[in-house]
Parts: sequence; C-alpha cells; structure tokens
Amino acid sequence: MKGTYQSQLSRLSNDGGFAVVDLETTGLDAAQDRIVEIAIVRTRSTGEVVDEWWSFANPGAGRSSRSIHGIDSSDLATAPAFAELADVISDRIGCLPVVAHNADFDIAFLSREYSRAGFQPPDPVVVCTLKESHRYLPRLRRRRLVDCCRAVGVENPAPHTALGDAHATAALLAAFLSS
Repeated sequence: MKGTYQSQLSRLSNDGGFAVVDLETTGLDAAQDRIVEIAIVRTRSTGEVVDEWWSFANPGAGRSSRSIHGIDSSDLATAPAFAELADVISDRIGCLPVVAHNADFDIAFLSREYSRAGFQPPDPVVVCTLKESHRYLPRLRRRRLVDCCRAVGVENPAPHTALGDAHATAALLAAFLSS
C-alpha cells in the first residue's frame, strides 16, 4: 500500500468521498510491529460520515502494547488475523482516497500487513490531516490529533481507539473541507 500523497486537499476532486483509516499497533515500527485494531470510517466528499467498520486484528502470540491503547492479549485471542481481514479492508477502501492523521504511519503498517499476508496492497491517493494541518492551522504549535481537533472544536470521546480516532479524523477532515 504505497499510496500517492495528495498535497492539497482543496485540489482533490472527489465525488465518492473518503475512507478515513486509523490503526492501533503493538509498537511504532511497521517492520516488526503489528496492527491490533483497525477502523475505516467512510465519508461523503464533505467529510460527513456515511458508515463505519471496525475490528480487532490478532497479531500473533505474545504481541500487544496495552500501555498505548489498553488492548491486551485477551481482547485479541479470538480476533481474526490480518490475512482474514484483508479483503474486507480492501473492499471498504475501494478506490476512495485514504485519509489518516500521520498517514505515513498507517500506510506503512497497512502495506507491511498486506505483504505479510501475501496480498497485493491497494495503492490509493492518500490525504494526511497532520500534513494538511500546516495549511489549515498554521499557528498551531503541536499537531497531534487531539491538538488539531481541539483547534477546530472537535472532541474525541474515545482517544487511542481506532474507531474513536477515525471519527475524530473524519471530523477534522470535515472542518478542513469547510474552511
């Protein structure tokens, strides 16, 4: 999942909407760490949410990072492996541009997981709300998702969950699109 970064959100002509993606992982290195939770929130071209999908992903024995996201091995014991989710993820993304906050991180993990599972990853247009925040929120000092959301009046009632962060990113996207 290489992804082609779309540098200016305002230039993205898109009638089909967006696939907003967020992941929780066992660590920060896509080469060795694994996805443990994934959410995809699809939106209209305005950023308005139209549907959502979420799943835990079993990363294999002994892998979790509870301190970051609170997900532990008991949460993942009966979860499907990424290979079992790959087709669903591909279908959910389809040909929509993928939006993520710090998209390089999410795209690297998705690419690696697709490769591990023996699948060809999608190659979507990618929109990074972190990168876009420099244009839409130029005076902001910190650019974490929580900081960007706070700056546009968006609350995230479930931070560090894939679905909560995907919804927060979708709301941030909507704020950027309406400005």
